[in-house]
Amino acid sequence: MKNNNQKRTFGVVGTVRGSGCTHFSIALANFLYMVYGKRTALIELNGSQNVFDKIRHERKCDDEKVFKIHGVDYYKNAGHEEFVDIYGSDYDYIVIDFGAYSEQVRKKLVFCTDKCLIANHTIWKEEENEQTIELINQQMPEAKFKCLTYFGDDYDRKIYKQIPKLTIPRVEKQHFPFLMEVVKE
Repeated sequence: MKNNNQKRTFGVVGTVRGSGCTHFSIALANFLYMVYGKRTALIELNGSQNVFDKIRHERKCDDEKVFKIHGVDYYKNAGHEEFVDIYGSDYDYIVIDFGAYSEQVRKKLVFCTDKCLIANHTIWKEEENEQTIELINQQMPEAKFKCLTYFGDDYDRKIYKQIPKLTIPRVEKQHFPFLMEVVKE
């Protein structure tokens, strides 16, 4: 069993439903495995079984609950006991896809060594994003999040660049999150 002080858990949470947590979680898990070559698990805890089911089906994986793609172990809709078993195993990295932020998510997120907040800045989600960020600041004032954002399109990005209070860095969305590569400048 691995010393849990060395284990890193990445909690990925979104400001709103549909912000891209699952997509980012898959890309992050693949990046960690492909770049560092360490045992990596990806746990789905977002309540939506559809995406992992589609991935499992498309990749022709037989197991209903656990499957492996490119070295990353995928755990579909893990329960509490299964999560404890995964955490106690010898993974170096565990990426947890929590989905949209909620009180229930907060109770689990506090135990993650790294917290990633994903915002999808489209005009129609602006108010929801701000409300969730304010709620997180109230409920978890000491937490340090790594904040990332996806923009709906270049027009949205240009509008948000003009708002001084938004300083969330932009990341390019990976169209195929299963294959990551290091870009050399």
